[in-house]
Amino acid sequence: MIEAQTRAALQERQWVVVDKHVNDVNVVPPEGLLVELWKQSANGVAIALLVYHEGDQFVLYKDVGHAASGNNRTNCGTFPTINAALQQLIAASCSWDDTWET
Repeated sequence: MIEAQTRAALQERQWVVVDKHVNDVNVVPPEGLLVELWKQSANGVAIALLVYHEGDQFVLYKDVGHAASGNNRTNCGTFPTINAALQQLIAASCSWDDTWET
């Protein structure tokens, strides 16, 4: 789902990319997790950005938490297409890069 060039740029910025590899955008993906980005800061706080397919929508979630305290999941938006959700996923990763030093 995430293009190779974008994936490489994310990995260069120390994001781990977990992609379910639904390459045919004309196929409706199964419900559930489609893409996850995550990274951990030097102080042990981790961020995960996740795109789920739920019903006929694509939902972006973020999980932020310290390894010892668990996660705090927040819904960051619902999108009609996977492309819109992925664009917001990439934008959110850039925002977190500006917020944290890893």
